[in-house]
Amino acid sequence: LTSDGNAYFLKHLSLDRDGNESRSTVPHLFSPTSLLDEEWFVRSYWTYAPSILGAGYGGWASTANANPAGRILSVQGDRVYGYGRREPKGGRTGHRSNDYFLFAMKKEMGPAVTYVDKKGKKRKRQPAKQYIWQQEFPLTVRSMVATADTLFVAGVPNVGRRPQPIDPQKFPEKAQREEQENHRLRFENAGEALGAFRGNQGAFIQAVSPEDGSTLKAIPLDSMPVHDGMSAANGKLFISLKNGVVSCYGM
Repeated sequence: LTSDGNAYFLKHLSLDRDGNESRSTVPHLFSPTSLLDEEWFVRSYWTYAPSILGAGYGGWASTANANPAGRILSVQGDRVYGYGRREPKGGRTGHRSNDYFLFAMKKEMGPAVTYVDKKGKKRKRQPAKQYIWQQEFPLTVRSMVATADTLFVAGVPNVGRRPQPIDPQKFPEKAQREEQENHRLRFENAGEALGAFRGNQGAFIQAVSPEDGSTLKAIPLDSMPVHDGMSAANGKLFISLKNGVVSCYGM
């Protein structure tokens, strides 16, 4: 369950203070799959949205593409901060969208745009996402918490290196597209990248500027962070680690 202080939400469902189902569709934080699952299942993400727009093999990415969404999110004021894929894609191509980034965007996406399709029918389309900033980030983010003046993220080094772009002259047009898609799935240093993902190269907290995404400070951790295991209160930052320790830092 999540709450905005006025209602409770179970995924896309809304409940009033007495536990009765509501027809309200206000935007809120939820996941179509699970907020608790730390596995990087290809169709899993968090979102700040009023409802689910699609599901299944072809439609699972619809909500993520129309609203703030990522592997993990943190809401502060009128902003949503997140870490996730640049462009989730449904169907077979969903497995080929593996470029990740850290970002900040406005919570409200604005009203849907009405348009007429090729058959003359009126349809509605969500406006394009408007990012305040987006950054390539040196960590694979596992925990995140936003305060009024700092975004704290925790994770392990992202050291994967993609191969050099393919030479278009070496491939005919169709094969070129297939090779370009496969290119996005590969690492030159696959063993090193997987080892870092599992914590072999340490773990860190980074304090990030909410204004532009620049790193203000980095703190090494004694163990990998627990998924979504970080919180802030009373001028202190608390983080749960996988070695069973809860660490506290002054902010």
